[in-house]
Amino acid sequence: MLTLSLDEASSFLKLHPQEVSKRARLGILPGAKVGRRWVFIETDLADYLRSLYPTRTQAVSASLRYRRPESWHSTNAKKSGGSISPLQAANALERLLAAETEPRRKNCTTS
Repeated sequence: MLTLSLDEASSFLKLHPQEVSKRARLGILPGAKVGRRWVFIETDLADYLRSLYPTRTQAVSASLRYRRPESWHSTNAKKSGGSISPLQAANALERLLAAETEPRRKNCTTS
């Protein structure tokens, strides 16, 4: 069983030493604080790295994300008409719901 210091663990994981100590403090990364120093077991760090590998289902869903959209859309589907922006829709709704008012009378004063 090979033990690693904080600096050795950070170079093994390709992370900054502060990030390694933060993850160890939070319990994300397996390690023990012996006295004032962090100690890590190399096999635990390797297992931690393996746990970050994508699973088969994650890899499949990632590959589907990068597929060209034309490959699965129907070519004979009807396209709907254009849509209006949310601002235009809100203005149209306000006009429909607005109460009808008479035009304001102009101020007429006689002197």
